[in-house]
Amino acid sequence: MKKILILMVVIMGYNATYGQQVKDLRYFYTDKNKYNPSSLSVTRIYYKDINNYFTPFLGQWKSTTGNQTFVVTLWKETQRPTEENGDIVFYCDKIFGHYQIFVDYGLSTQSLLYTSQINIGSTTQSWDTVILGKVVQPNKLSGSIQDVVGPNQNPDFPQGVEGNLSMTIISGTLPLTANWKIIRSSGMRRSNQPRVFTIPTNVILTKI
Repeated sequence: MKKILILMVVIMGYNATYGQQVKDLRYFYTDKNKYNPSSLSVTRIYYKDINNYFTPFLGQWKSTTGNQTFVVTLWKETQRPTEENGDIVFYCDKIFGHYQIFVDYGLSTQSLLYTSQINIGSTTQSWDTVILGKVVQPNKLSGSIQDVVGPNQNPDFPQGVEGNLSMTIISGTLPLTANWKIIRSSGMRRSNQPRVFTIPTNVILTKI
């Protein structure tokens, strides 16, 4: 009985010191204290997709140019931790994604030209995601994307070309459509670092 009481006290103490505060994801960019160093008395904030703004984006989208079709798959990851110095400082809902480029999509001659689900450089580890985004207001996703396909497969730069991604759903469309835009991330680059995107950077996507 004594051991049970001790265990209960430990569990209660853990829950008290590692509490969690759930906040609407729209506060993610305005909160200034989310990166404060954690301690045993800090409450971890969980930035949650309370209003289900993620929902319209989840699933598959496509855009066809000529005989090539670009297909994007997006899914939701809930309560993903962000760490600093080995300690979790907050949690956040995020959108992850991968993409593929097909030739003759939907036809008997269909073939896969590129896929982002490849190994990272010369390792045996594959990309968990190449798209990382959030939706803090209705119908607008913002985030980052890594173009790891095509001529961008340089062993010195396995991340390919990094870009800032925006995807805005066009209201009143059926099936649902969205503006997909990518701008190359700023910063210094080495002479052999990939600079040109293989994937589309400014197209209208249609939800499949």
